[in-house]
Amino acid sequence: MASKQVWFVSRQIYWGVDEEDSRCVEIAYGGSDYANSDMLVKQYEGEGVEYNDPRAALNAATAIRDAWIADCNKDTVIRIDHGFTGGSTMPFLDTRTDEELFQWAENEYAELPKCDECGEVRSKDDYYRFYDDEPDGKYCDEACANKALEDWQRNQVPCPVCEGEKYIEDSFCQGTHCDDHSMIDSDPAHQERGHVVVSKENRDGSSYLICKHCVALATAKQGVN
Repeated sequence: MASKQVWFVSRQIYWGVDEEDSRCVEIAYGGSDYANSDMLVKQYEGEGVEYNDPRAALNAATAIRDAWIADCNKDTVIRIDHGFTGGSTMPFLDTRTDEELFQWAENEYAELPKCDECGEVRSKDDYYRFYDDEPDGKYCDEACANKALEDWQRNQVPCPVCEGEKYIEDSFCQGTHCDDHSMIDSDPAHQERGHVVVSKENRDGSSYLICKHCVALATAKQGVN
């Protein structure tokens, strides 16, 4: 498996293949360690670079191909191809049209994991997330993670009983006086009109008490039917 989720662009003149197939602007998945061994010295802008977006890699490869052709005999065939060597020598020998290459890059990009906050490409394995609390997302960096947390906290609805702390899921003010036994037993708001107090279970197995009437009120404030 490739060690990195990147595409490395290089110019190649493959040894041991037909002359018309030998010149290639290669897009190698996995980074520089996975390029073929017949790489030329860097000459054009954008070669010898790892890209985390296959579309950017293709744009660079196209510009390099066009510049390379301009510096060669007009009949010189220079292809663009992509693949994965697995760390071995494996010339990329397919002849692809620009349209096929564009579609490949778009398809590759669509499959990449994206940050749940900004929508940009994130690392498949190295990302930010919250383990104990919401929001339940995967973020490209700490700034996006903090922004998601701030937005999530801002969107919580005040508790209908104390109007203080935040309403979360089907409980309210967990850990405060609004789900405390003494408050539920003594506050008239829970005793009038036959309010029903029930026990609910947290994800960690602990439990808390809620008033069904107040939960219904909080749900109505969120506009949930």
